[in-house]
This record gives sequence, C-alpha cells and structure tokens, in this order.
Amino acid sequence: MRGPTRRSLEHPSLALLERVRDLQRTCSVGARWHEMCEAQWHSMRRGIICAMLCLVLAIQARSASAGDSSDADRICGREFVGDQQIALQHFDSDLRLAMRVEDPTPLYFLVAWPLQVNEEGGGVIYIGNPAALDARVKDVFGEETRLAIIRTGPSDVLCRDSEVGYANGWVWASLDNAAERPRFRISVVNRAPKEAYHYGEDVWRPRFLCETKGHRVSVDQNGSGTLRYRSWNQTARLDGPPSLTLLHGSESFFGAGKCLAKKWTFANGGVSYTLFEPGCGDGSEPTASKGRLVVEGLKGGRGPISRQWCY
Repeated sequence: MRGPTRRSLEHPSLALLERVRDLQRTCSVGARWHEMCEAQWHSMRRGIICAMLCLVLAIQARSASAGDSSDADRICGREFVGDQQIALQHFDSDLRLAMRVEDPTPLYFLVAWPLQVNEEGGGVIYIGNPAALDARVKDVFGEETRLAIIRTGPSDVLCRDSEVGYANGWVWASLDNAAERPRFRISVVNRAPKEAYHYGEDVWRPRFLCETKGHRVSVDQNGSGTLRYRSWNQTARLDGPPSLTLLHGSESFFGAGKCLAKKWTFANGGVSYTLFEPGCGDGSEPTASKGRLVVEGLKGGRGPISRQWCY
C-alpha cells in the first residue's frame, strides 16, 4: 500500500477515506488477498462508524455551547422574550455605539420625544426634539453618564415592567409597541448628583421643602455631601432657630422609570423621619400634594407614628 497523501494528513476523516481507497486497490489485485482484505475492511468499517458518531457528538456539543453563550448574553431574559428580546438586543448594541462616537445623531434616533430629564435639585424638564437636546447634549449625556452606560454589563441592566435601566438607574429606556415592530427608546435621564455640587462645605443648598399642617420642613445639603433636616412650627418665625435639626441623613430612590423619585431619611434616637417626593402615587394622595412626611419608630414600632402630606 502507498503512504497517505499530504492532504490526508491534514484531517483524520480524509486520512480514513484514503485508507479505504488503498484497500480497494489492493484487494482488486487477486483472490489471494481476499481474506486479509475482508478482515481489514471490517476493521475499517467499525472505524468509520466510530468516526461518524464522534463527529455527530462534537457538533451537538458545539451547538449546546453556543446556546449557553447566547443565554448568558441575553438582557432581562425573563421579562422580554421573542421580538421584544431581539429589539432589546438591537437597542443595547446601538446605545453602546452612540455612547462611544462623537456624532450625536445615533443617540437622537434612540430617544423617545419628549425626553424627561430629572434634575438633581428635584426639578423636571422635558426636551421636545433633537435640536433642543443638541443644545445641551453634553450636559444631559455627559462623559460620566456615557462611561457608566458602557460599563453596564448585560446582567447589570435593571429590568422593571416595560422598562430597562442603565448606569444604575440614571438612564431608563421604555418599550415602544406603537411602531410596526417592538423597539426600545430612552425615556428618562436622571442627572448624576456629583455633577451638581460645586460649592464649599459651609454653603447649604436646598434639596426638598415640605409644608404640612403643623410644620415647615427643609432638607438641604452642603458641598461635602452632608444632608441636613430642619423643622419649624407653622407659627414660628423662619429666621429663628428650628425646633428640630438632624444631620447625616441618607438619600435613596423608589419607583422606576418616569415614576422614579427620591426620599430622604434621618434618624433621631429611636425615631426616623422620611420625606418622599411625589412620584407617580397610587391615587390616594391629595391633588395638590407635593410629597409626604412619614415619622416611624425604629425599634418595636407598629406602623408609622404619623403620615403628613406636603403642600
């Protein structure tokens, strides 16, 4: 028999095929080779079946591996499936591209108009078109926000109802089913707090004001980030000392997307004071309310001590 060709050495299946051809040529010489050829043929047939089986198993293993990788790359896989998942994958890819390029046009295609921007001071503005956003795009989508979006991994995306959040909730995109096919568009941008403070430790800036039937309450913050709670009785002069002053409170969020709002909590012994922005509400709040003040016992308390609406 002649040796295997160079091509047959490059792939095991080709080498096996070359051996079959050699065996056929040898066995055609004469009957004296019949017994040897028959034994070799049965042996090689078993080898061919084994090789085919290994090939099938390898293909199945590769397919399973590809499926696992696809599942790992899915974003909010439980909340969005089918066409919605495809739309989310396309949006995620386009959003990351828009955050990397200098041309703002790709970003404008990903925005739902009007775009809601929640200012750090508690105000809300609506940007109605690309021209209006272009005038302050570096302010709304600053470098810090862009980097935070890029660094948001698939498992870090926040999944709530028909919305997804990037950059730990600073940017939210909503599912739009009104178009011919599902798509996601940026609907809310929350301004990052550290971008808003450029004043010294001795200067206090207002964060939230609340007037209840009995009190006037102020939450403010200085340049070092310290939060302060002050309360005056309604009958007291505002230029006088407050009846209660608390320091080192915490600021956090509740709700999601367009309903995302802030709350501030301060501790005073065994009692906590929490002020809430309006948020979206549940319909039970008075029409003119601008928030609420909830006082609760921290230890062994049974429900709030008091709930008061802010006007």
